[in-house]
Amino acid sequence: MQNLTSLSQSGSGNITLKNGKTITMKGARTNGTFVSATIGSGNVLSSSVTAIERVHADDGGVALTTGSLRGSLSRVLIDTAVVGGSFTMRGAMGQVKVDASVVTSGPVAGVEGYVELTATGVCGGNFTGVRGCVDVVASGVIASGKVLSAFLASSTDMRGTHTGNAVVLDVQVPNAGGVWDYFMNIPAATGITSAGTTKTTPGGVGTWIKVIIDGTAAYIPTYASTTT
Repeated sequence: MQNLTSLSQSGSGNITLKNGKTITMKGARTNGTFVSATIGSGNVLSSSVTAIERVHADDGGVALTTGSLRGSLSRVLIDTAVVGGSFTMRGAMGQVKVDASVVTSGPVAGVEGYVELTATGVCGGNFTGVRGCVDVVASGVIASGKVLSAFLASSTDMRGTHTGNAVVLDVQVPNAGGVWDYFMNIPAATGITSAGTTKTTPGGVGTWIKVIIDGTAAYIPTYASTTT
């Protein structure tokens, strides 16, 4: 057994991983070596072992009124200019790799954000299961022709057989009764709507947005202008 020289502990008991070091959770049969599609290259989940890593935080019985609070934080700082780069970067990544036929009535997700309102819980603000947040400070720049988005739908390969449908957004029926009230909420002054107008001669539809409603394809019309 080796000494844990990669870790340091403060007087209050906080443990810090030293600069330049990494932590690897060893698999059952590979001594910690990651293998993309080999059984045992990761720690084994089961009906009794439902999570490999857990972080539990609470308010300690004190009302939380200020601060940007997290149960867990993963940050990547990019502080060196990149010219002509071609790479992907994530602050954190959740992945489910399916290497067999999997038929399940439950959802499978790479990442799940979850807000639970208990019987005494009250939604007193804008609560969300997943929040996409982007900032452009006063001196920041979105380059011409480029896009900064709160959410991005992306795929590296969509060539497989589509007997079902691949969609950007899937709205499911709530499991325990009740229904959603609306599809989305757009407050005033967000910048993503324009004033209502009368389009007396709509003419040809510029673009159709394809959706599926109750298993049937439907099409939402869009126009290149608000008025004729």
